[in-house]
Amino acid sequence: MAEVAGLVVGVAGLVGLVGAFKSVVELFHNFVDSRDLGRDYEILDVKLDIEKTILLQWAEYVRLLRSDYDRRLDDAGIRKAVEQILACIRLLLSDETKLKQLYGLSDNEKKHDHSATEAIHNPTVSNHRMERFVQEFQALKLRLDLRNDKLSLPKKVRWAIHDKQKFEILVKEVAHFTTKLNELIPTYRSQAVIQTVTDEDIAAITQLRKLKLVLDASTGQRNAFAESTERHIIQACQNQILRLLWFRKINDREESISPAHARTFHWALKRPTSEVPWDDFSSWLRHDSGIYWISGKAGSGKSTLMKYLFYHPKTRDLLTTWAGNTSCSLIRHYFWSLGSDEQKSQEGLTQALLYQILSSNRTLIEEALPTMWTQLRSTESEVVGLPSIAESRYAFRTIASASSKLSKFCIFIDGIDEFEGDHVDGITIIKELAVHSHIKIIASSRPIPDCITSFEGLPMLQLHHLTLPDITLYVHDVLGKHKYMHRLVSRHSEEAMGLMQDVIAKSSGVFLWVILACRSLLSGFSDYDQIQELRSRVDELPPQLEEMFKLMLMKINKRHRLQGARFLRLCYTMQQYHRNPRCNPRWYEIDSIDLACREVYSLSQLEAVYTLTGSQKRLLCEELAGRLRSRCGGLLELSRKKDPVLYQEGDTLEHHNLVNSVVMFMHRSVFEFLSGDDIWTMECLQTPDDFEAFSELSLLGLYSTLLEASSPGSKCFILGGATYSGTESKKKNGRN
Repeated sequence: MAEVAGLVVGVAGLVGLVGAFKSVVELFHNFVDSRDLGRDYEILDVKLDIEKTILLQWAEYVRLLRSDYDRRLDDAGIRKAVEQILACIRLLLSDETKLKQLYGLSDNEKKHDHSATEAIHNPTVSNHRMERFVQEFQALKLRLDLRNDKLSLPKKVRWAIHDKQKFEILVKEVAHFTTKLNELIPTYRSQAVIQTVTDEDIAAITQLRKLKLVLDASTGQRNAFAESTERHIIQACQNQILRLLWFRKINDREESISPAHARTFHWALKRPTSEVPWDDFSSWLRHDSGIYWISGKAGSGKSTLMKYLFYHPKTRDLLTTWAGNTSCSLIRHYFWSLGSDEQKSQEGLTQALLYQILSSNRTLIEEALPTMWTQLRSTESEVVGLPSIAESRYAFRTIASASSKLSKFCIFIDGIDEFEGDHVDGITIIKELAVHSHIKIIASSRPIPDCITSFEGLPMLQLHHLTLPDITLYVHDVLGKHKYMHRLVSRHSEEAMGLMQDVIAKSSGVFLWVILACRSLLSGFSDYDQIQELRSRVDELPPQLEEMFKLMLMKINKRHRLQGARFLRLCYTMQQYHRNPRCNPRWYEIDSIDLACREVYSLSQLEAVYTLTGSQKRLLCEELAGRLRSRCGGLLELSRKKDPVLYQEGDTLEHHNLVNSVVMFMHRSVFEFLSGDDIWTMECLQTPDDFEAFSELSLLGLYSTLLEASSPGSKCFILGGATYSGTESKKKNGRN
């Protein structure tokens, strides 16, 4: 205890020095922000701020405000010299006559009461150190019970730069004394430590524009600051370009793809069998470059296989042989015709690939995208446009040339047939990339003519010819292991097994067809159908996917058809609208919570929507999921979306996934089916004459806005608008 008391007494002996230091750093606040005067004046501001930072660095190093302060300060000679240096700086920054006549400053008309405890007017380098100094000073006051009158405070005067050249002289003279202070008590002895400390100061600046000011202010004068700032500018430019390349839905399609059924697709990473030959994919991963094409009918499971291959550990193991002594980076992109513009365009493909490649090879950014880089480095603006197709192609050529020194790349591109526009354009980029020996590409698509022509002679597999064992496994897992099937097998073994064999035989390698067929039989299990009734279900299953969709719709209970048709029409209209080039590109999906609320709460009950709890929202979405199953034949389902817009603290992941989901077609082929001739003339797809899909979609937007409203004022405004909308909707749709 006595030792602690002694330390406090020691600090108390530094009160005069602490007061002198505090009064000096406060004087730096007397200089008005010069942003309005132009960039040259801003640079002068920053130069002075750098000297302030050096002072604060020194105070932290000697632990000026702490009980374990540097004991060199106990030396009377050193302490006196420090006080003299501080007095010189104080005189420089407070002598009004000299500030006006010698250093080009003038009184600023705006008078501001300010202190060291206030936020700095234009935070740059010294900001975070000044905040720490103020906090430690307040702690010191509490420890020593200091009174404000013990520390002399400078006169509060606001100065504005009037003459740049003269003010430059003031900065140099202040720098002379801050240097002397560091020479008197050297702070950081190694250059590496100095650089680390300076990096901490520069890292606090996040704006690229301010970093450029610091670089211009420090170059040729404060090298540690200049070197650190240059590194941070490079990092900031890299971050900005990567932010531009990234888009919000970049991973959504992959996340919406269901994982492969247990024990399926294992064959893909093994050697081909003689029964159904295909080009050895595992051997291609180990040795070859170029393109491997995975072809398959609609619904055959191409996307599921691509996701399976991308994440399977054996894929990476096989690629290590090809990579040799270098690393191998796996990159992927999933086209999606029902998604956002980026998810189905050439621009989205190039953005996604560049983002992934450059994120792990940041040193390539400047070389790969020189125009964007130059624009960021040489202009005041931090806003640059996305790379053009020509710029992207140049970037890929640069990456390919550099890949031999950095890494090999294995790129998975799924759904080329879902590319919006000329498929040849997308294929051309893929082929240009695959020319390089350090890049290999796995591409998947339906067997459309452009792909057949472009990939002719390349290694490939036809998925629908290879999935029979997987489909067999799926059917036996889903149907064969069901307890009701066990009963049937015990009584009608041959007939029950025949049901499963016929489903497998009719599938033609299309997994989506099998899923729908199994759902039909599971429905029969729930209805306790006899073996003859189940046989009728199997016999009526059409072999074509489109006919299967029709059957699913025709089996919807008649009392549910109007509701089901309305759900399907809403989702179809949303997708049709999204294909209009004049539409809002962000409006292409229906949030499940919006539709769930619309189903339960009329416009006259909207206020109840605003007060819904998290658990109530989850129950609404559970009910909606069940209604979609019973009213849409399984063709619509809820799919999790990545953005946790309505996520609340305390919600479980299950809740989060359900409430933050969207209503989607179970597969792209459903939308294509509904786009066919005369499909909407089917009796089961008829909606009331007064039903207007666009009006309903607009009302869903109203519900969405209310669910996201954060204030009572916003709520009142929305509810007021809803009163009018409800009146009009009631007139048109007969529904409020």
